[in-house]
Amino acid sequence: MISRIAPFPSLAAAAALGLSAVLPAQVQEWIAYKAKVYRQEVANTAPVNVDFWSAGVAVVTTNPQDAALVTLTGGGIPGAMVLENDGNEWWLDGEYESQAEMNAMLPANATYTLTVSGGTLGVVTQTFTIPPEVYPNTPFLTGSSFATTEQFPVNAATGLTWNGASPLGTAGWVGLAIEDRAGNDLFETLLPSNATAAVVPANSLQVDDCHSGWVEFVDANSAPAGGFGVPGLLAHAVVTDFEIRTWPYPTPPCAWHRAYGSGCVNLELTSDDPMLGGSWNLTTYGIDPVTPLGYTFFSLGPQQPGLPLVAVGLNAPGCEALIDINSIAVSFGGVVPGGVLGVTINIPPQPSFAGMMLYAQTVALTPLLPVGFGTSNGVEAMIGS
Repeated sequence: MISRIAPFPSLAAAAALGLSAVLPAQVQEWIAYKAKVYRQEVANTAPVNVDFWSAGVAVVTTNPQDAALVTLTGGGIPGAMVLENDGNEWWLDGEYESQAEMNAMLPANATYTLTVSGGTLGVVTQTFTIPPEVYPNTPFLTGSSFATTEQFPVNAATGLTWNGASPLGTAGWVGLAIEDRAGNDLFETLLPSNATAAVVPANSLQVDDCHSGWVEFVDANSAPAGGFGVPGLLAHAVVTDFEIRTWPYPTPPCAWHRAYGSGCVNLELTSDDPMLGGSWNLTTYGIDPVTPLGYTFFSLGPQQPGLPLVAVGLNAPGCEALIDINSIAVSFGGVVPGGVLGVTINIPPQPSFAGMMLYAQTVALTPLLPVGFGTSNGVEAMIGS
């Protein structure tokens, strides 16, 4: 839930014992973190290029009614950022294309404030300072583990191994987790900082399917208790993702997608995975009902870095071109009833399309900008099984 950083070990133990139902209203745990995320694609080799950067916070109260709102202020944050929640867990998880973009929002050595309000706790605040970035080693699967992930035996308990994390902070840990294509947690374990192996129990995964796995090294140290009354964690993590396939080998690579960049004027583009012999479905939300016209453009490459439209003389502050305009292949759209644009691309079943990268971004009319239109975030996707 907190990016790729697993929940606190003590929280998992408390939940297993059912303590949350009997403890008084209080903040139980809180964390602030920065992380860099890699993707392993070669056996026994540490990945070199960061896939994306992530930073955020999380707060856990005893009961859901202990808080109605949790916000984060400080650093480079404009105003207050509202944390999402699920019951008694509150989190803010930001993804960034670069370390510089992450640090512009959440710089080190700046003062931040978490504020809990609206519930049985009343109003309580916790201030903290994010320390300078010092990251542990980059995790990667070792031995035969990477080959195992390409044809994972569902019906047997299966071990995976990885390199050492190096000495971590006083509260550091190592984690291994696996989720299904829909993002549901199937397996998760938190281990001491010197751990280099774990066993996935039999029948944890689904047959004939793609899964996402990751190993994380978390370098965490305790933060002093303040208004929350309980020490927190200040963490830096390095995470490496990898595919896990439970089809007979060989198979096409797993289809995947991710959003990147930011939209303007509330335009948000979402997607599913482009499946061989199936379809790629994209939906754009937030199209202005006053000018209900939008188009989703598809390209064979991204615009790196994103190109602010103001840099090319278009008066659209906050809007960026996020796909390569020189390789745009097609666009779909038109008049959009209800402010939601849905686009479906049929994917041929030919294996030769497996591994092909596609990029998409929506442009829609809006009366809120002088130029008359705005842009969504981008979506990057790979065709696969």
